[in-house]
Amino acid sequence: MLLFLNIDCVLDPPADAVDPQSDSAVGVRRLEAVMLEWRQLRIVVTSDRRYRMTLEHFRGFLVPALQHRLIATTLLYGGHGHATRRTREDEVLDWLRHEECEHADWLALDSCVGDYMAHADRLLPCTTFTRSVVADLHARLLCRSGEHPAIINVPIDTPWRSAAEPGRPSFA
Repeated sequence: MLLFLNIDCVLDPPADAVDPQSDSAVGVRRLEAVMLEWRQLRIVVTSDRRYRMTLEHFRGFLVPALQHRLIATTLLYGGHGHATRRTREDEVLDWLRHEECEHADWLALDSCVGDYMAHADRLLPCTTFTRSVVADLHARLLCRSGEHPAIINVPIDTPWRSAAEPGRPSFA
């Protein structure tokens, strides 16, 4: 199962954080708890931060044991200010085509609600990673867990290689 994640949702302090001075660690720890429960979950970052940060930088937000499960960012399009506006949904679909896994099961956690028209059923709206969003994500994963066998053939201990690198893991 792929989760296309606008990482800003996780990095911003959750609206329901107990301490008003909470930092991004609250949302990140909640994401890690979800990842620990759903071992087949792999994450692709969709945030515009991908134009400024590397995949390794994003992985650095997670504990080392989970970093390899953040497998990629969506594609970069000739600079952040590209003339043709792509919706997040377009970016997700482009990435799935690029990786030749159009039939993979996926969900999106994103604040760009209007960007997901054809696949609105796969979107979990999120501005911050509240307990309610976590519960919705668990429910969606539970509903989808029996629908498809493991889509991604990536051993748990194998780090992801980008599309530019040889030996990229294959998708079933």
